[in-house]
Amino acid sequence: MKYNSLVQMLAVFPDEQSCIDHLENLRWGAGIVCACCGSTRKIYKRKSKPGVYRCADCKKDFSIRKGTIYEESRIPLRQWLIAAWLMTNHRKGISSHHLARELGVTQKTAWFILSKLRKAAEQAGEGSGPLDGPTEADETYLGGKEENKRANKRLSAGRGAVGEDMVVGARSRSGKALAQRGVSASKKTLGKFSATRAGRLHAIHG
Repeated sequence: MKYNSLVQMLAVFPDEQSCIDHLENLRWGAGIVCACCGSTRKIYKRKSKPGVYRCADCKKDFSIRKGTIYEESRIPLRQWLIAAWLMTNHRKGISSHHLARELGVTQKTAWFILSKLRKAAEQAGEGSGPLDGPTEADETYLGGKEENKRANKRLSAGRGAVGEDMVVGARSRSGKALAQRGVSASKKTLGKFSATRAGRLHAIHG
């Protein structure tokens, strides 16, 4: 489901349990599968631990976080979903400092969230195949601003976004998108990316 605004998304996910229910439905819509051994024979809820299940075969506890980018964190799932919405709806990308302010967390925590989300998006893009139909491609730059760095750490000014990484992205009219780190914003580079990862290039770098 696509949400037109953050307010609309938060109305759908008003609390942590609604986020858990949503992710469980996405992952285990056909029935809960043990995230430790893969068994489906007998899984039951731990009454003393909301959202935690125990497998009768391997005798281990697990939750919807097991085996996902959320596993190694105690950050509420609602904050993860908010971060994912903000990241995918900021055309120029979102910095860890900006995300920290939006979520009310430390910059270190925001950086951790973004790194996990970007890695998940990269892996999903690698296995999702080419885009179909008319496709648009563009680039953006991600990274800290030079003026925020210590004087002895700043890079000399030049053309382009100094000290930032370029990310090339392509999006089909159907809404499917792919992205990868790039080295050049030239028409040739974007054209090659689109020809490889997309069905037909419609527009490049307006």
